[in-house]
Amino acid sequence: MSNKIDIAISYFGKPFQTIATIHSILAHSQQHIDHIYVSIERQQPYQDAWKEVFRIKQLFQHKGLKLYFSTAFMPHEIDKDPANYSPEQALNFRYEYAFRKSNKKLLLVLHNDMLFERDVVGDMIKRFENRMDTLMGVGLLGQCWNCPAFFDNKCSSTIFPAYRPSTEEAIHLYESHQTPRKELAMKRLAKEKAFPMPECRLNEHLCLINVDLYREACYPNGTAPYFGGIWDGTDTCTEWFYDVVNKGYQFENFDWSKGAIHAPFSSSKSGMGADSRRDIYDDIEAQSKAYIIENYELGSLSLAIQLEKMVFVMKKKLGQLRMKLR
Repeated sequence: MSNKIDIAISYFGKPFQTIATIHSILAHSQQHIDHIYVSIERQQPYQDAWKEVFRIKQLFQHKGLKLYFSTAFMPHEIDKDPANYSPEQALNFRYEYAFRKSNKKLLLVLHNDMLFERDVVGDMIKRFENRMDTLMGVGLLGQCWNCPAFFDNKCSSTIFPAYRPSTEEAIHLYESHQTPRKELAMKRLAKEKAFPMPECRLNEHLCLINVDLYREACYPNGTAPYFGGIWDGTDTCTEWFYDVVNKGYQFENFDWSKGAIHAPFSSSKSGMGADSRRDIYDDIEAQSKAYIIENYELGSLSLAIQLEKMVFVMKKKLGQLRMKLR
């Protein structure tokens, strides 16, 4: 396939890690990439997470970067029917703005804490050759580290979707193992959601999605929930994955670990701790900034970007003041 792809990134803090992520993927895969959609979540982990957003814009706007500032915060546990969100509200789900605005056949969903060492994107694109009619997504399948079917050697990322347990069998597996989030899994199994297993998903850290099939399957054209929604306490895109798999759409497992690193500057190799612990956050950002300076460029803000940043900060402060006066 020769057509270029777009990228969707959700920005929830870590500006320097975000810059490192974009620099590294462009260094290895620029030839495949057109636009980079960065959605800025309405609620950030720390107030100063806003400060460097415009540096990101300055560094990459000539590379096709497009910023979208979400107008509402989508909570991490949503019980509302996805059909009840208006088209405007739906844009606030993670990655949804890019899914709506992209004019490409494929969209790469990407965490803002990844680091690339080779052209992983090119390899992922090849998986769609002659399969655009049925292949919905390519990426790492499953959260096997949380799943009793994996512990019993019944299923894995490479086996899926061959293993299709009954609800009774899935419940028995969970009863036989002490797994993380067991209570949540049993809640989902009570609704007879046994295939895919409750933890199973296409991992959003790095995955390539067929845009036409996504739009066909999901609201407002179809009935599948949005990729970036977190319903009933599940992880991002778990509910979406369950729905589209049962609609017959296909997925291919792709192990990107030999060429891409998730949370490269985190001691826990996870992005979660930084959201609640400032010391972890600052350490990740310091390492990211040092990496950028050593390998790429950081640059100083132009006058135009400084003014844009100033106007944005002023508007934000006025908005916060209005909220307090209500």
